[in-house]
Parts: sequence; C-alpha cells; structure tokens
Amino acid sequence: MIYATYYPRDDLPENDRLVSDLKKFSKIYKELKSPPIGSFYDFIESKGFYFEPEIVEDFLLSIKVKPFVILTGNSGTGKTKLAQLYGEYISDGEKRYLMVPVGANWTEKRHIFGYLNIMTGKYQSTPALDFIRKTREDPDNPYLLILDEMNLSHVERYFSDFLSAIESSEPIPLHDNRECGFEQEIEIPENLIVVGTVNVDETTYMFSPKVLDRANTIEFETTNPKKYLTDQPKQELKGNLRFLENPLNHNIETAKIKEDLNPILDQITDELEFFYKELKGSGFDFGFRVVNEILSFMHAAWIYQGKPQEWNNWKRYFDAQIKQKILPKIHGPERLLRDTLQKLREHCRGKFPNSEKKLEEMEETLKVQRYVSFIR
Repeated sequence: MIYATYYPRDDLPENDRLVSDLKKFSKIYKELKSPPIGSFYDFIESKGFYFEPEIVEDFLLSIKVKPFVILTGNSGTGKTKLAQLYGEYISDGEKRYLMVPVGANWTEKRHIFGYLNIMTGKYQSTPALDFIRKTREDPDNPYLLILDEMNLSHVERYFSDFLSAIESSEPIPLHDNRECGFEQEIEIPENLIVVGTVNVDETTYMFSPKVLDRANTIEFETTNPKKYLTDQPKQELKGNLRFLENPLNHNIETAKIKEDLNPILDQITDELEFFYKELKGSGFDFGFRVVNEILSFMHAAWIYQGKPQEWNNWKRYFDAQIKQKILPKIHGPERLLRDTLQKLREHCRGKFPNSEKKLEEMEETLKVQRYVSFIR
C-alpha cells in the first residue's frame, strides 16, 4: 500500500503546507502500523497478567465515553496494574502515560497545577502539569494520567478545578502575574485520559457525589488463586475492535443516541425511572448528567456490538452502568438503606447479575456492620 501526494514542479507549496502534509502522512502511518485497541487484551496476556474480558471491555468503553475513570477494589486486585498496562500499550514507542502517587497532604490544586512562588516570582510547575502541557502538544494521540491512591486526601480539595474543567471546557486559572513568563491558564486537552485508583481503609476518604457523578467507577474483585495460577482458556474481546482503536471521546449528540437506541429506549427509560424513584427516597437520586452518560455508554456499546437492529445483549451493558454509575453513590446506615437495597436487589434478579451480586454483598455488610458503602 502506497500513499503519496503530488506537487506541481512550478507550484511547490509553502513550508507550512509541507509540514501539514507530513503530519497527515505520519498519522496514516501510525494508524496502519498500530494494532487495534482490541489486542490490548493480548498485550495484557503477553505480560503475564489476567483480567476478566468484561472488566477490560468496560474499562475501554468507559474511556471511550468519558476521559475520567475510577478503579476501586482491594489492594492487589490489579487496578493500578491495568491502568499502567494500558499506558504502556498506548505509548507505542514513546511514553504517553504518567503515574502520580497522591499524597495525604494534598489539600489544594497546587499539587497538580503548581503555584506561583512569590519569593522568586517564578511559577513552580509539577510533573502532572508538565504532562498535561505535553499532552496538549500532541492532540492526535491519547495520553494517560494515573492518580494512584486518589482518595488518600479529599479529592474535592485538589481536583475540583479539574472536574469543572472537563465538564465546561473552560481553562483553569494558574496565576495572575503577567510578568512571570508562565502561561496564566491552561485548558484540559481532549486527548488526556485520567484514571484514579482507589484503596479503602482507615486512612482514606469517601468520594463526594460531585466526583462519582463525573466518572465510571469500576470495581475489581480478588482473583481465585487457582484460577490465576492455572492456564486459562484463550479469551478475547468480541465486537467492533476498530471502533475502540481511538480511545478519545465518543461525542455524539443525545438526539442521535436516542434515535439509534430507539428499539430499546423505552426499556432503558423504564429502568432508569425505577432506579431514580427508588433512590430518591434515600437521597441518592441522580440528575441529567448521569442519565446522559449512561446513554452515551450504551450507545458506544451498541456500536461496539456491531449496531444490531435487535440488540439482545443490551442488559449486559446496562448492568455495567448500574454498577458503575448508579450504585457507587450509595452509602449510609441500616435504617436508611435496608429496604432500598432489598428492592434494588430483587429488581436486578435474573436481569442484571453483576449488580445483583454487588447488592447482595452490600446487604450482608449492612447486616453485620449496620453501615455500608459501595466503595468498601
């Protein structure tokens, strides 16, 4: 396969045109050279690790629809490793990921975005800010920022500006000194993906609804030692892998999503209405942002599944969204949640197995401890 462009001898283009054409050819070369993202699963196996295909699938779909994902689970379940492996995979010869350990003393945005040193008059940057600026200079490729142990400090204290920026697309102010030689504000690049990992113990903090509303929260379970140590049958992701080749945002208008999902839209609407009404009484109802992001995830899954006219497998992906977008906000005492959890579990029985299992676990915890939260 040969790609070329023709320039008349008597009308050679200016340098800017040559540079632009060269970048286009470079992009084509990278697309032809790079394997589809679906082989990320093969990459994981080649590194000697094992994850359930559904976890990897949900991770990739979540990144596709929103560049902010939270990975939670017990220590040693592989959540940080999956994020790191994904960073290695998209690097393609040039490192395009950065892992930043969150500190317990992170109480303001300067730990990510730096600060103006009033003694020197210079701006003190951070590895995270330098990485964001690097990401901005290469808009055709995805970059991954991993915030490890994200809840060692109150997330809202150091991350609220970032959360607002990814919703509004407005720049984040850095300083107001025009003479310091450093840009005064920065926009979050569209090709930046943020993955936060979460451990839960007595030294960590709960997430607020503001954070959980803006992310897909994927829970990792411990792997049975026998299952991990014995050879597993060859598995793969099954779907339109090319669709997931570029993990950048899946920006589709809501009207188009509703049109494409029309055959099952009434069923999805009924399910969302049920969860909304049941959770409203306990104070965990959700707004239009969650609804729109669930629809966006379902639409991406529909494309990934080959745009079927009769999508018989839609409940598998709605099950994922119940567990990733609706249940994570639930926390509280037995008197508040006992009846609610029971109704939700009974509703999920036979339809949404992963959500049913999670709700059963939460009910058991509630009986023993008289208090429960999704993120344990």
